[in-house]
Amino acid sequence: MNHAPSPNGTGLPARVLAKRHADHFPLMPTFASFFCRLARRAVSVALFVAAIGAHAQSASLAPVAFTNGQFSLDVYSDSSDSFIVQVSTNLVNWTSVATNTAPFTFVDVSAGQYSDRFYRAELLASSGGNPAGELTNGLVAWYLLHGNADDSSTNGNDGYFQGTVTPTNGVDGSPDTAMWFAGGYLTVPGILVQSNSSFSISAWVDPSQLAGNFQAVADCGNLGNGTAGWSFDFDYNNRLVIACGSGGAESAFVFSPGLFYHVVGTAQTGSPYVFHVYVNGVEFAYDNYLDVTNWTQDVDDTQFGRSINYSIYPFYGAMQDIRIYNRVLSPAEVVMLYTNDSSRYVQPLNSVSAPDLIYLKFQDDIMANPPYSYTNWPAPLRDSSIVDNTNVLYYSNEGSNDDVWVNFNNVFAAALHWHGVDGSYANTGDSNHFDFTTNSYTIGLWVEPYTGGGTFLSCGLDGTNGWCVNEDDNYNLFFNTYSNGVTSSIGSLPVHNNAYNAILISVSNGTNVTMYRDGVSFFTGMVNQPAPSGTNTLILGEQNLGPYFGNTLDGNMWMTQIWSTNLSDMDAVYLYLNQQNGTPWP
Repeated sequence: MNHAPSPNGTGLPARVLAKRHADHFPLMPTFASFFCRLARRAVSVALFVAAIGAHAQSASLAPVAFTNGQFSLDVYSDSSDSFIVQVSTNLVNWTSVATNTAPFTFVDVSAGQYSDRFYRAELLASSGGNPAGELTNGLVAWYLLHGNADDSSTNGNDGYFQGTVTPTNGVDGSPDTAMWFAGGYLTVPGILVQSNSSFSISAWVDPSQLAGNFQAVADCGNLGNGTAGWSFDFDYNNRLVIACGSGGAESAFVFSPGLFYHVVGTAQTGSPYVFHVYVNGVEFAYDNYLDVTNWTQDVDDTQFGRSINYSIYPFYGAMQDIRIYNRVLSPAEVVMLYTNDSSRYVQPLNSVSAPDLIYLKFQDDIMANPPYSYTNWPAPLRDSSIVDNTNVLYYSNEGSNDDVWVNFNNVFAAALHWHGVDGSYANTGDSNHFDFTTNSYTIGLWVEPYTGGGTFLSCGLDGTNGWCVNEDDNYNLFFNTYSNGVTSSIGSLPVHNNAYNAILISVSNGTNVTMYRDGVSFFTGMVNQPAPSGTNTLILGEQNLGPYFGNTLDGNMWMTQIWSTNLSDMDAVYLYLNQQNGTPWP
């Protein structure tokens, strides 16, 4: 064991463990190049570092440090590799916080808030002649489908169309940047024909005519006849399935016709065999098998747009930007593909209007006013909406050891902190603009809950009239409406604790609800129209129980926004992509 210099400001040695991780990282991520753990205890600070994976051989770490509540890590590389840095408090939920090209220094300014904090730095792509920002490690074919079947990788695996396949508008609406499949298909050469070889398929798809029938995105072999091969298909439940021989996984995401989605399927050989399905960067399916039979390919070609054996089940819709890898993409790499593609295809549209009912950016307030002392409550919050609620006040029962202003990702003092004790809340002072009844509206916010059971937004009396957004003790989000004592609810949307979640709730005509997390639609359904809340105002961070408040949020909130119209699926994507780095947008 090597000992690093004592971190400044701690007076305690930081322990650095090299090439040994089993004792400290029982759930080591498969794909990390480096893995670090910051363990803060009452009388000690320990830093454990492990260098793992084949990609770590060409890179190195300077001694990590914990200084004045900040964690820092220097990453070096002989080949100017690009890395994505992710953080977690539980080894389950990971948040991407930085992407950079070595050498670089990563700093976590909020590390001092956590007793345990895990970091992983994962190699994305080498700079050796590859297109900037593109993930090319293991890429064997790349079909942009801009009116042709040319392979845009350097491997020359051009394909060809058969049947009815015609150019159409792409993800961003540009003409001739995608291909419309209407019974036809794309055939590509035998690039994934090895028995039991790991692979990944990535594509943008618009399943425009899903109707509960089987439709093939990609297919190779005779899997449909029960003999051999693999497939990546929509099943009879409008869900995406990756299947290899006798193994596979079905996504929990139900697709809506007429929208583009970024989909990824991965299949990993070994013991166990592991399968994943991702939609818009989020994992929706995982399964593993000790053994898989019939994972072989008895034909040379792979086809997109139909099942090789079941040609009566073609794909009807559009495809764009198909990529095939001869390895398994990691979760962070899937996020990178989705984010990079979305920045090209989605962000330039910027069609979302500014929220017109309330728009609390929070960081604007700390820049305009010095941090308020703990005896100077309530503190005014600035509303940037056209309504301009000038009476938004933040009340706090914080103790003197708690910070009111906290960081949002890497943006200093951008978010507001609630500590879970009754009496800490923000009151908009507005009882006129949030009685939605039959109207359409959208509620948006970023929230990082530390514990479950908190209320994010509330307008009206609990269980009587009005509405609220809250979570249960198991970190499941609900949207509730109240009408003369009758409660209706939709949700059970899982949110990550100790990580920021982009929450959007879009309501049409007062009843039809779609709930989003991180730009992805999770739930659709109906609620009763909320009855007017009378003189009760919109409250942030606590639930209005009449003359009292309760169920206080224990965590952080950023960018509370409410629109007087219902936003679309693509609006949810725009907001998430534009705001995830801490930029108030629109």
